Amino acid sequence: MEYVRHRREELGKTQKDVADECFCDATTISQIEHRRLVPRLVLFEHLTRALKCSPKRLLRELLHPMNAEPTVRAATTTDPTERRV
Repeated sequence: MEYVRHRREELGKTQKDVADECFCDATTISQIEHRRLVPRLVLFEHLTRALKCSPKRLLRELLHPMNAEPTVRAATTTDPTERRV
């Protein structure tokens, strides 16, 4: 998603910086930026915090018809506090 990359650069963060804040790796952030995967809810929440944007704004970018390319898979987080069901 162009917004994710644009917002990250606007904040002066690298993909690794955002990845560290989201408990994932930089490859995951890159894949999100290139619309190869869509973040699952927990990662979505971490992204909104790392990018200092509202969930509504990020969700709008995910759902915008211009961004409606098929995705390869959904991204997850490796947050140690996340409970697995």
